[in-house]
Amino acid sequence: MVLRLIVGALLAGSAAAASPCLSSSNSDTNSAKECKYLSPCTVEANDIPTAPTGYQIECETMPCPANQDIMYDRIEGTDIGVLMEASCSNTVAACSALCEKTTGCCGFNFVFNPGQYDSQTVGRCVAKACDGRIGTSRYGMVYYKRSTGAVSSSSSSSTSSGSSSSSSSTDGEVILWEVTASGQVSDISESDDAAVRSGIATAAGVGEVSYVSTAYMSASVKLYATISIPAGMTADAVKSSVDGNLGTPSNANGYFGSALSVQSVDSITKTTSSAATDTIVNAGATKLVDQINNFVAKATGLAIGVLIAIIVAPLVVVLCLLSLLIYCCCCRNRRKTTVTATNA
Repeated sequence: MVLRLIVGALLAGSAAAASPCLSSSNSDTNSAKECKYLSPCTVEANDIPTAPTGYQIECETMPCPANQDIMYDRIEGTDIGVLMEASCSNTVAACSALCEKTTGCCGFNFVFNPGQYDSQTVGRCVAKACDGRIGTSRYGMVYYKRSTGAVSSSSSSSTSSGSSSSSSSTDGEVILWEVTASGQVSDISESDDAAVRSGIATAAGVGEVSYVSTAYMSASVKLYATISIPAGMTADAVKSSVDGNLGTPSNANGYFGSALSVQSVDSITKTTSSAATDTIVNAGATKLVDQINNFVAKATGLAIGVLIAIIVAPLVVVLCLLSLLIYCCCCRNRRKTTVTATNA
């Protein structure tokens, strides 16, 4: 504790690094306050993203005392894995949803503020096991503890299968967001897609990324995002959020960081799950037909070229033979003329 006070005092006068997410509309990552020694970020002052249902902020002393300086994480324990890499669109709710699907996850660290250090990890969350301890870390990080201990294999699988079955067993209303982005489909990594789905979930107000599915096709990058409607919400309400937050490229790009650069928003449609699937399948089929037509056109051009070669080649051979025959005849006549002149 003494060492902490000494280090804190040395750093108290240093300037806090500006958050890379200040321009984001995501309140879980766009904190402008300088979380540092003698100017702490606290739960009481609402500086910290609220703990999601089933989780609580864990401090050295529990429950967290009033005006507790939040600068703790779970250390010297087992890292289950990175749930989400740094992104301004990441939310605590999205992290908790992924934790619920990760066997052994006892909670997660979430970086909500760069603190007084130069950090490019805002929005990053890491799943932790129940071992280790809460210790002093850097300002701007908070640990959310799962209230019922670690996620078991059975609960994580049932959560995962439950989400997928609920979206596939009924033909409920969905919102289909269709955009064109720059780059190539091969440029979209798994972490990029996770950030995109998280951003869409946040913008749509559905909370969990499990409500969002994505499909990418070539043509720059054509993205079809299907957003399912959570219980207690209406399709009109979700569409209104999508219209307002993802209706223009500039608004949409604020949710994706470097994961995706939207060039145009092509459509936002309230439809059904099966109709959305048909749209995506038909788009893929149309592209396949275009590719086939291009191939046929090239093949037809090649076939015509071969046909011309087949027709012209014999004519060339015949002309060559005629030329050779005429040449031989001329040579023979010249020879006769020479012989006659000599005899005379």
